[in-house]
Amino acid sequence: MILGEIKFNKEQEAIINARNTNLLVSAAAGSGKTAVLSERILSLILDKENRVSIDKMLIVTFTKAAAAEMRERIGKNLSKKLENMGAEDPDYEYLQRQTTLINTAQITTIDSFCLFVIRNNFGDIDLDPNFRIMDEGEKKLMLSDCVENLLEEYYGEMSEDFAHLVAGYFPTKSSGQFEKTILDLFDFVMTNPSPKRWLEVAAKQYDISSIEEAEKTDWWKLLFESIDLDIRRAIAYLKKAADICQEPMGPDKYLATINEDIALIERFYNKRTYKERYEFNEGFSRIPTVKASETVDGNLIDAVKNYRDKAKKIFGEVRDKYKASSDVLINDIRGAKSDVAMLCQLAARLIDDYSTIKKEKNLLDFSDMEHYALQILTKENEDGSRTKTDAAIEYSQYFDIVMVDEYQDSNDVQEEILKSVARDNNYFMVGDVKQSIYRFRQAKPEIFQGKYDRFDYEGINRKIDLNKNYRSRKEVLDFVNTIFQTIMTKASCQIEYDDMAALHYGASYYDEADAKDEAKEKAYYKPDIMLYQEEDSDQPIFQEPFEGEANMVAERIRNIMSSGYRVYDKDAGCIRPVKYRDIVILLRTVSGGIDVTFRRALEAKGIPAYVAQKSGYFDTLEVREILNFLNVIDNPVNDIALYGTMVSYFGGFTKEEAALIKSWEKAGDNADEDVKLKEKLSSFYELINKYRDMATYMPVRELISNMITDTGYLEYVTALSGGNQRRANVLMLLERATDFENTSFHGLFRFIRYIEGLKAKEVDYGEISITDEASDLVRIITDHSSKGLEFPIVFVSCLGKRLNYMDARKQFILDDKLGIGAGMVDTELRCKRTTLIKSAVAIKNKRDTVAEEMRILYVALTRAREKLILTATIDADQTMDKIAGISGFDSLDVLNSVKYTDMILPVLASKDMIPAFTKRYTASDIVKSSIEENVEGITKKELLLSGQLPCDEELLKLLRSRFENKYPYEKLAGLYLKTSVSDIKHEAYEDQHEEKLFDNQEKKPYVVSFDDITEEDAAGKVENRGALRGSAYHRLMELTPFEKMDDLANPDSIRRIIEDTRSKNEAEGKLSKEFNQLINTDKILNFYKTNLAKRMVKSAKTGGLYKEAPFFLGVSANRVKAEFPEDEIMLVQGIIDAYFEEEDYLVLMDYKTDSVADGGELISRYKVQLDIYAEALERITGKKVKEKIIYSFALGAEIPVI
Repeated sequence: MILGEIKFNKEQEAIINARNTNLLVSAAAGSGKTAVLSERILSLILDKENRVSIDKMLIVTFTKAAAAEMRERIGKNLSKKLENMGAEDPDYEYLQRQTTLINTAQITTIDSFCLFVIRNNFGDIDLDPNFRIMDEGEKKLMLSDCVENLLEEYYGEMSEDFAHLVAGYFPTKSSGQFEKTILDLFDFVMTNPSPKRWLEVAAKQYDISSIEEAEKTDWWKLLFESIDLDIRRAIAYLKKAADICQEPMGPDKYLATINEDIALIERFYNKRTYKERYEFNEGFSRIPTVKASETVDGNLIDAVKNYRDKAKKIFGEVRDKYKASSDVLINDIRGAKSDVAMLCQLAARLIDDYSTIKKEKNLLDFSDMEHYALQILTKENEDGSRTKTDAAIEYSQYFDIVMVDEYQDSNDVQEEILKSVARDNNYFMVGDVKQSIYRFRQAKPEIFQGKYDRFDYEGINRKIDLNKNYRSRKEVLDFVNTIFQTIMTKASCQIEYDDMAALHYGASYYDEADAKDEAKEKAYYKPDIMLYQEEDSDQPIFQEPFEGEANMVAERIRNIMSSGYRVYDKDAGCIRPVKYRDIVILLRTVSGGIDVTFRRALEAKGIPAYVAQKSGYFDTLEVREILNFLNVIDNPVNDIALYGTMVSYFGGFTKEEAALIKSWEKAGDNADEDVKLKEKLSSFYELINKYRDMATYMPVRELISNMITDTGYLEYVTALSGGNQRRANVLMLLERATDFENTSFHGLFRFIRYIEGLKAKEVDYGEISITDEASDLVRIITDHSSKGLEFPIVFVSCLGKRLNYMDARKQFILDDKLGIGAGMVDTELRCKRTTLIKSAVAIKNKRDTVAEEMRILYVALTRAREKLILTATIDADQTMDKIAGISGFDSLDVLNSVKYTDMILPVLASKDMIPAFTKRYTASDIVKSSIEENVEGITKKELLLSGQLPCDEELLKLLRSRFENKYPYEKLAGLYLKTSVSDIKHEAYEDQHEEKLFDNQEKKPYVVSFDDITEEDAAGKVENRGALRGSAYHRLMELTPFEKMDDLANPDSIRRIIEDTRSKNEAEGKLSKEFNQLINTDKILNFYKTNLAKRMVKSAKTGGLYKEAPFFLGVSANRVKAEFPEDEIMLVQGIIDAYFEEEDYLVLMDYKTDSVADGGELISRYKVQLDIYAEALERITGKKVKEKIIYSFALGAEIPVI
C-alpha cells in the first residue's frame, strides 16, 4: 500500500490504520517512525468512517523543534491533498479548514501543554493568571537563596538530629556540599507526582526492627536478586569448566571437584533467608594436581583453573555479604534513621519555602508547570493513587486522540498527566526503549518497558514492533545486532534484544546503487575497530589525554578523503565522493576538553572541524572582558576586575604600564610619574565615571549596548581570530541581560550577582553555534547530541574512557522505587558503615547506569548509515592476542563494565571476530604515516616544480618564486631566551639517532602490575600511563627518608619504610592516590640493593644528599645548536633528581623508568641532559662532579655515564 507517496511495510500500515485501541509502537532506530506518525495523523484526518479533526488531537513531542517539524510535515501533506482535489469535492472545504486549524492544533511539547492547561484552569488551583515563567538561571539562584536561609535557620536552632547529620556528613560548613545534597534531593523528588509523600516514605523505610521485617521490603528483594545473579554467574563459570574437563584432552580429573563446587554453591543458593546463609560454613575443597601431557592439553588445564578461580572469587564476594550478624545489620539501618529523616525534612521544607517565594512573586518554573497541571487534572487519594478531575474528564472527552512521541523518555509526572486526558482506547505511544538516554533528567524507561511487557499484539492494549531499518547498510546492522544480542538482556538491563528488538535490513536502495558501482569491494563498508595503544614511556609522543587516539582518527579521515571513498546521496539517489560533512565523531562526554583535542588533531592535518561548545561561555575572552568592565563600573576598587579591564581593549594599558601605575601608589610623593601615562589613566578614569553615571538610571542591557557601541568593542572582537564566533558571544550576553531584566532582579549590582550565581551553579550557555548543516566540515558532537541524526560515516571514539559511576558512590544515593540509600555514622566512634539499604540502592543505581550506558552506546552505533568506525585507547600492556583471547564472557559480565570496550571487545572475542574487525595502532604508527604523507607531498612538489606534472606556466613561475624565496634568518629559528634541559636533550638525541626512526626491533616491555588499581582511584586516569608512572616514581624517591634506611640488608625493614612513606604521604596529600597506584614496591626494593643506594643513604645520614634541586644556567646559544651565534646567551632551566657529597666531590644521579633493552640506550638518550646538570652543579656549588649515574627501574641497574 502507498500512502503519501511512500511505500509502507505491513507493520507500518498496521500502525497507520489502527483505531479504537491503546497502541504502543516500539520503533527501532531508522525504522521510519516520524513518517509513520505523520502519515497516521493524516490518515485519521482523512478517514471517512472515523474522521478526527486535527484540533481534536493532542500530539506531544519531546522538543519544540520536533513539534514544529511535525506541524510543517502535516501541513505539507494536507496541502498536497488539496492540490490534487477539485473545489467541487465534498472534502475540499473540510481539508481547507484542517489547513487552518493546523496552526492552532495541540502539536506541542509536554511543557507547553501543561502551560495550556494551567492558563485555562488557573482558578482550580488558586493561581494568579499573571504569573511569569522563570528561566533556569533565576530558578537556581532563588533555590540557592532558599537553601542558604533554610540552613541558617537550622544551624541557629541546632537540634540534636540536625547536629548529628552535620557532624556525620557535612562537618565543613563552607564546602557547599550540604547545599548541593539538599538541592539534588529536591530536583530528584520534583519529578515524582507526590514529592512530599515520597519523602515521607523514604524516611520511614529505616524504621525496621528485625531482619524478618527487612526481608519483606523491595530493597531486600533487589539485594537478594543481585546476590542470586552473582551466584548464577559463579555456577555458569563452573559449568563451563566442567564442559572443558569432558573435552578430548581435557583435564577430566578435575571434573569431580568441579561438580562438588557446583553442588556446594547450589546448596548455598537454596538457603533463602539471611540467617540460613549466615550460618552456612562449607568451603571449597582442594583441586587435584594435573600436569600437561600427551593426553591432557595444558591450555585446557589453565582454562578450567581460570573459570574456577572466577567462580571462587564471585562466591567469596557473595559470602562476604553474610559475615555480619542480623542484629548488627538492623542496628546499622536504625542508626541511619535520624539522618535520613532530617534530610527528608530539609527537602520538604525547601519545597514549601521555595513555593512560598514563588507565590509571593507570582513565578513558576518548568517543574511547577507539570505539577500544577497534574493538580488540575488529578486528585491524589489517601493510598497514593490518582483520580481524574472534572477538568481531566472534559479534556479526555474533547481529545479524540492522544499521541506521544519519544515515549521512552517520559517520567512519572508526565505519564500521569497524559493518562488523565486520554480515554480507555485512544492513547498512542511511540518510542524505542533502547534509545532512552535521559536518565539524568529523571526519564523512566521502565514506563515504556512495563507497558511493552504487559501489552499484546492484539486487543485493546496493543503493541507493534517497527524493526526494519531503512537507514543503515547491512554490514552496520549485523555488527550492531551482534553486540547487543549478547549484552542487552532482561537480566542486564531489563530489555531483551531478541529478534523483535533486532534491526532488520530494509534499505534496499543501497543494493541498487551498489549494483551500478562495480568498483566497490564487499569489505568497503565493514565496521572497523581502531585501538590506539599507549606506549610505555616517560616521554610519550602525545601528551594530552586521548591525543594519540585523536591523531589516529585524524589520520583515518585523511585516508578516507584521499582514497576516493564514496557514499550514497539520499537526495540525489546515487553514489558520490565523500565530503567532510558526511563524517561525524561521537564522544560520550567532552569533559576535560576532549572535543578540542580532537578538533586540534584534525585541523593539524588540514581537516576542517567543528565543535559545538556547550560550556566555557563565561570564560571566553570577550565575555570575560565585558564582565570585568561591568564589575569595575559597579565597584572601582575591585582590583582583579580593574586590572583585567586596564589590560583589555577597554583600558588599552600594557601589563608593564599597569605595574608602573601600581608602583606610584607605593612610592607616594616620590613617584616618577610618566606624563603621557598619567593622561591615559585620566581618560580611563573618565570612561569609568561616564558608565558609572549611566548605570544609576539605565537598564543593564542598554548599558552594555552603549559600552560596546561607544568603544567599538563589537567591531574589535569581530576582527579578531574567530571573530564571527566572538561577535555571536557578545550578542548573546545582550540576550542574557534582556533575560535578566525580565526576572525579579534589577540593577547592575544584581546583574553581576546574577551572572556570578550562574557561574557558581554551573549554568553555562555554551558558545553560540555559527555553522549550519551545509558547512563542509567534520562535526565533533556528543552521543546525546547525535540522537535523531544520521551520518554516512560515524566515528564512535574514546570508548576506552572510564564510565561514570560516581552516583553510586555518593553519601546519599537516590532511587525512585527504593528511596534513599544512606550509611550509618557513629559520631562517637567516628566511623561509618554501609547499610543494607544503601548497598541495595547502590546496586540498583549501578545497574541503571550500566543499562543507560548500553542504550547510549546503541544510539551512537545506530547513527551510522554506511561506515561505522569504533576507536578506543588501550593500555600499554594489552596485546591483540590478549584481547582476542578474552574468554568466558557472560551477558551478566556487562554489569561490571568499566569502559565501553568492556562491553564490545569480549563479545567480539567470544565470536572470534577480533582479527577481522580490529587493528592496533601506536604513536609510532601514526608518526610514520604522517612522515610518509609528508614525503609523498615533497615528491609531488618536486615533480611539479621540475615540470613533470601538468600545470599552468604562469602559475608554475609564481610557485617556483615562492618556494625558492629564503628567509634570511632561518638558522635562528628556535633561538629562545629560555629553554629546558629536556628540549636540548631532544635536539641532541634526534641529531644522533635520526636513522633509528623506523627501528622495529622488538623490546621486552617493562610493565608494572595494575591489578590492584581500583575503579574509583583510576577513574579517568588511564591516559599516558608511562609519563604518569615516571612522575610517580620520582615523587616517591623525593619523599623517601633515606636517612632512616638503617638496615639495607633487611628487605622487610626497607619494604616497611617504603610502604609507610607511601601511605603517610598519600594521607597527607603529598603523594596522589593515582601516583601511589602506579608504583611497584618490588621495583623500589631493587634500587636499595644497589651500591648507589648504599652511598646515597650514607650521605643522607650526614646531610649530604640533595633531592629535586632546581637550577637556571646561562649557556652560549651555539652549545644548544651549532648554527646559533656564540655571543647569544640562552637561559637553561631544569631540576636535578638527586646528587650527594662524597669527600670534596659530588655524585650526580638521575632516575629513569623508560622501557629499554639495555643501559646504552639510556646513555644515548640522556647523556646531554646529565652533562648540563653536572655543569650547573659545578657552577652553583664550586665542587667537581666526579660521577654521573643513571638508575633504571626497568633494568634494575645503575648505569655510569662517562
